[in-house]
Amino acid sequence: RDDHAAAVECWRRAAAAQPLDGRVARGLMEALDRAGSREGALAHFQTHRALLRADLEVEPDAETLALAERLRHRSCAPTAVSAPVV
Repeated sequence: RDDHAAAVECWRRAAAAQPLDGRVARGLMEALDRAGSREGALAHFQTHRALLRADLEVEPDAETLALAERLRHRSCAPTAVSAPVV
């Protein structure tokens, strides 16, 4: 768990230094997801997207969009429900 937290912190520093870099955004999103914070990963995607729109008037690159879509899809996937014990 500490390795995940360290990775998140490293990617957060990189994202602060290079907030418009898609590779860095994906790294932070993946690190947050591995650390158990899918919501944090999706929140960073929204921040990254907003910065790109405001500063460059562009959308995130295809890889970053695809990662966000995978994260969204996984977080919306229904979980298995056990049959009631009778």
